[in-house]
Amino acid sequence: MKQAQTTNETIFKSQLLADTADMIKAAGYKVYWSLWRHDTSKPSYFHFTDGIRIGYCQQGYFGGIMFSTCHKPSTEAGTGFGLQDDPGVYEPTIKDAEKAFMDCPQWFRHKKFTPIKYANWEEYAAKNNSAEYVEY
Repeated sequence: MKQAQTTNETIFKSQLLADTADMIKAAGYKVYWSLWRHDTSKPSYFHFTDGIRIGYCQQGYFGGIMFSTCHKPSTEAGTGFGLQDDPGVYEPTIKDAEKAFMDCPQWFRHKKFTPIKYANWEEYAAKNNSAEYVEY
C-alpha cells in the first residue's frame, strides 16, 4: 500500500464535507482521501477507520452528507450499502458516521448472504490500490 504524507489542508469539495472529516478525526478515527494521479479536482468523498472497521462518506448530489458501509465486493451486496437517500444529512453527527461500521442495514438482513468485511484498513487499501490514500 502506497500512502502519501498526512495533510491538514482543506482539500475537500465542500466545507460541510471538510467539517464532517474534522468531526470524525476529532472522535479518534483516521480519515483517508483518495489521490488519483491525473485528477486535479477536490475530493467529494473519503473513507474513515478505527484501523479495523471502515466507513465511507461522500457529499450528496444535492448538498448533504451520505454515509455508506464498506465490504468486499460481491454480486449479492456490491461494495457497500448507502445509509441515506439524497439529499443526505445536513448536520451529521458521529453517531451518523459510526452507523457506517455496521455489517448491513436491517432491510438486507433477510437475505441468505452476509457481506464479508475487510480484515482491516491495510487489507482494504492493498486491494483497492488504484489510488494513493492520503491521511487527512
